[in-house]
Amino acid sequence: MIKQGDRVYPYHNMGQKGRVLRVVASPVTANMVGGTLAAELLAEILLEDGKTVVVHRVQDLMREE
Repeated sequence: MIKQGDRVYPYHNMGQKGRVLRVVASPVTANMVGGTLAAELLAEILLEDGKTVVVHRVQDLMREE
């Protein structure tokens, strides 16, 4: 599980390494036949340059070890 303070990078753009500032749940507006979808978790990441903040889906992130 990704949490605040973890060093992470998106697996599809491994050059964007940074630290998680916060994890938020995105509201879902889609309705399916069986009910609604689960909320999507998004992470705000402060990149290593110290001034750029990007948002990625938590499922697209890998924790740096």
